Amino acid sequence: MPNPFLGMDPYLEGSLWTSVHTSLEEQIARDLVPRLRPKYVVRPERRIVMAAPDPTELQDGRIPDVAVSILRPNGQRHDDQTTAVADPPRVGALRKRLPIPQTTVEIRDQFGRELVTAIEILSPTNKRGSGSREYRVRRHRLLASPAHFMEIDLIRVGHRFPMGSRLPKAPYFVFLSRAGRRSSVE
Repeated sequence: MPNPFLGMDPYLEGSLWTSVHTSLEEQIARDLVPRLRPKYVVRPERRIVMAAPDPTELQDGRIPDVAVSILRPNGQRHDDQTTAVADPPRVGALRKRLPIPQTTVEIRDQFGRELVTAIEILSPTNKRGSGSREYRVRRHRLLASPAHFMEIDLIRVGHRFPMGSRLPKAPYFVFLSRAGRRSSVE
C-alpha cells in the first residue's frame, strides 16, 4: 500500500524513531564523504544523553498490568477461611533517566581535525524534558564555536530552534547557522 501521507511517514515518529535517526545520520555521512574527500573527514559521532525517554523512543512502550488468581476446580476454600481477591494495582511507567544514544554528523578538517560543520538530526529527547535542556547546552556550545551548524528537525512536536521572528507553519524544518553569519539563520 502506498504511503497515504505527504512528506515523512508519521508512523516513523513512533517506536522506530531511534533506528530512523541513526540510519539517516549514517546515510548523510555516506553521501557527504565522496563530495568532501580528501580535504575533510565525515563521520557520525555518537554520544549518550541521560534523559527520561520520550514514549516515542521506547522500542516497546507496553507496560503489563497483570493479576493472577488461583481458583480451585471444586470451589472449596482453603482452611474454610473467606478469601477475597483484590483488584490489581494500577501500574504506571517510571520516568527515570536512561542512557539514550544520540549521533551527530561531524565534518572535520583532514589535517587539524578541527570541527568545520556539525549536523544534528533531532530526536524526541532533544525537544522535550531533561534531554532538551542538555541539547540546548550543546546547541549553544556549537553556535559559539567557529563551526557551521545545521539542525534537521523532523519531529513535529516540542520546542523549535529559537528564532527572533515567528516561524511559518510547517511540520519540518532545517536550520542552518553559518559560522560567518551567526546573527541570521537560514
